[in-house]
Parts: sequence; C-alpha cells; structure tokens
Amino acid sequence: MTDNKQFNQVNEATRDLVNSFGETSQTFVNSFVTLQEHNLRWTQNLWLNWMEFLTQQAESVRSLTQQWGQQTQKQLEASQQLASASLGLSLDLLSAPLSFSRQKVDTAATATPREREHAQPLI
Repeated sequence: MTDNKQFNQVNEATRDLVNSFGETSQTFVNSFVTLQEHNLRWTQNLWLNWMEFLTQQAESVRSLTQQWGQQTQKQLEASQQLASASLGLSLDLLSAPLSFSRQKVDTAATATPREREHAQPLI
C-alpha cells in the first residue's frame, strides 16, 4: 500500500509540477501578448503622429509658398509702377527744356515785327 501511496504522491507532484509549468507558460504568453499589443499601439501612434506632422508641414509649406507668390506678384507690380513713374518723370525732365524752347519758337512765330524787336534784347 505504501508503494501505491508513494506512486500517487509522485503522480500528484508531477501533475502539480506540470500544471505549474503550464501556468507559468500561460502567464509568460499573456505577458508577451500584452507587450506586443502595447508595442503595436505605440508603433501605430508613432506612425499616425508622424503622418500628422508631415501633413501639417506640407500644409505650412503650401501656405507659405502661396503667400510668397502673392508677395512676389505685389513686388513686381510695385516695381513696374515705380519704373513707369520714374520713366515718366525722366521724360518730363528731358522734355522740359525742349518744351520751353518750342514755346519760344511758337511765340516768336506768332509775334508781330514790333514785338520781335522788343523781345530781341531779352534773348
């Protein structure tokens, strides 16, 4: 009977040991799965944050490029207006003496001989 009792004790100890290994293995697997799920969520969040960042950067670049284009157009228009005004002023300055001389010629042509004699000392 003692052999049977010892056999049952060994059998029960073996079963407890196997169950303990099974529980330990199950705990390890559960922990590993939890860790993998955590890593997967972390990686997804990292990827989503990175994509959001890139989207925001692309939008910023697009907006800045658009603003830069508008500013460039305004500068071009202002430069053209300035050049046009400068050219007009330069032409006016160059033509002023000619205009004055032209007025003298026109006046002289329409003046009477007496007026011409009187204007001669002034010229």
